Amino acid sequence: MPDFVTPRSTTPSRTFQFQSFDADGKLLDFQHDGIQAQAADFGVIKEPLINSSNETVHTKNNVIQVTFQTLSDLKVGDQFQLQIPKLNPYSRFPNPYINYRDVDVGRLECSGVKNVVKFLDCELIRGVEYDILSIKNPVDKDYDALETLVFKFGPVTNPITTSPRQGFLLRTMDKEGGTIAEGFMALQISQQTTIPDDSDQVSLQVSDDLILE
Repeated sequence: MPDFVTPRSTTPSRTFQFQSFDADGKLLDFQHDGIQAQAADFGVIKEPLINSSNETVHTKNNVIQVTFQTLSDLKVGDQFQLQIPKLNPYSRFPNPYINYRDVDVGRLECSGVKNVVKFLDCELIRGVEYDILSIKNPVDKDYDALETLVFKFGPVTNPITTSPRQGFLLRTMDKEGGTIAEGFMALQISQQTTIPDDSDQVSLQVSDDLILE
């Protein structure tokens, strides 16, 4: 079927109906359920970017902004999902980037910046290797491919070094949870922490929290 359109996500399509006829148009056989189309692959998010509101390492109470374009359309009812790695993944006790015990704001806050609704319905799902930020109904109208979308969330603790921190994965999903597109990002902080010039003595204490690899 050369004109068949591939489903827009990995969610299985509605059931197809199949019928066969002879040369005179008489029905020979039919099947009304059990035949579905499902995309084996998904689209790409074009050059997604992730930035912190503070460029100093290991500062707390920061806001993370995510900017991206998708090569496929977005519809009302679609979802965003952001996979967030651990702050120190090789430690015996990995800490999350969003850790309410270490911040002044004791709740998760998400909001739209461009082409995303201002007040977002978001949820943080904790995991062993990474956490998932789930955002429901982020758009209130349909968007064509290549539209720029921006949202932000916090409070977040910055990485403890200026090395790029890999493992942030952004997905767009349909309302059934099928993947439409995805793209990886790296969070990099540019400013290291400075020691005051008037310090007469420096005390260094290393803990498992600082183990990166």
